[in-house]
Amino acid sequence: MRGRSPHTRTSASNSSTRWKDVRFDFRHLYCPEMYTLALAESNTPLLRTFEFHARDVSNINVAQITRLLSSSPALREVTWVDDLADTALLLQLPLSRLTRLSLAMDHGTVDYLQVLNHCSNLEHIRITRPFSLTQTAQSPLWLGKLTSLNISYDLTGILDYLVLPALRDVRIYAEGMNRNVHARSLSQPDLLAHHHHHQPASTSSVEGWDPASFISLIDRSDCTIHTLSLKAPMTEAALALLLHHTTSLRKLSIEGVAITDTLLERMTRRSPGDSSAEVEVEHEESHLCPHLNELALHTPLTSTPGMLFQMIESRLCFPASKSCSSLIKLRILDGHKDLDKLRELSRASGADERGRGEGEGGFRLEVVPRKGKGRRRSRVRNYLFRRKVCASR
Repeated sequence: MRGRSPHTRTSASNSSTRWKDVRFDFRHLYCPEMYTLALAESNTPLLRTFEFHARDVSNINVAQITRLLSSSPALREVTWVDDLADTALLLQLPLSRLTRLSLAMDHGTVDYLQVLNHCSNLEHIRITRPFSLTQTAQSPLWLGKLTSLNISYDLTGILDYLVLPALRDVRIYAEGMNRNVHARSLSQPDLLAHHHHHQPASTSSVEGWDPASFISLIDRSDCTIHTLSLKAPMTEAALALLLHHTTSLRKLSIEGVAITDTLLERMTRRSPGDSSAEVEVEHEESHLCPHLNELALHTPLTSTPGMLFQMIESRLCFPASKSCSSLIKLRILDGHKDLDKLRELSRASGADERGRGEGEGGFRLEVVPRKGKGRRRSRVRNYLFRRKVCASR
């Protein structure tokens, strides 16, 4: 069920017993109450998924939503996009019942640790903004069921306060890679005070994202990361360090990191008798990501001709063994110098670029068109979440 006008939602309350997946979009609802959900409260036995998107909405109009959700026994997933939400409001949600939670706010501050402390059954979380302000030092918070984490790179400092033993799938990204999001947020006086007192391990500098907090989380939680998606400004050296600490990776996607021969060389599998293999005592494996099955490179590659092909070819070991997993899929931007050789390699293994004819253990190549090639798409400006401070909250 999806409604936009207050009258629509008031009328729809009569059928609340059938609600399962609901989305509310609120715009410009100031005091006093401009709708009612009284008939729906304690009358939504099937409601499982709820999305709330708000802009310029007064507290009294939001309170009905939180009461409705608290009286929904089957609710498990909440998406909350609000330009003015804060910690006190989020704590009114039935957090202990949720398995999936997505949060995004444009203004104010949120103590994510205080919110997460009530999320004992959480399996997936997505948090984008604003910055988290943890007022007091505390011991790490244990979330034993959380397997999936989707977080903006400039919020990863909160990982210093978490223990996530079941974590498997991680996405770290920059919201709007072309915008200086971090620089804009650093102008907030409260954030400067926060950094002065707490010094989070994960910071963003002119050189990009430092993955120290994420690496510390992996070591502290003793978790096994299988899927990692990176779309954050970071150096190649920082990326190599991160991959060194995520040897269990099965799927890896990289965007926004300039990759050179240096990283490709470290990802190339060497045979035991290969004299060119570097011997590093601290490395358990001779190359990064030894168990990688899928690799997506949506990022600039400034490698010499043949280096990418050599790395990919070295990772095709059929059949795979306990210590040797074969790469079965590569996604790469169109135009790379090694593309013709990679296409031949894919055809030789029984798979084409679209996966047709893929045999068991085959290698599949997917070529992604570069932006700007082909037909031009018209750009429609999105006015949906324009920021505007609401005086009523």
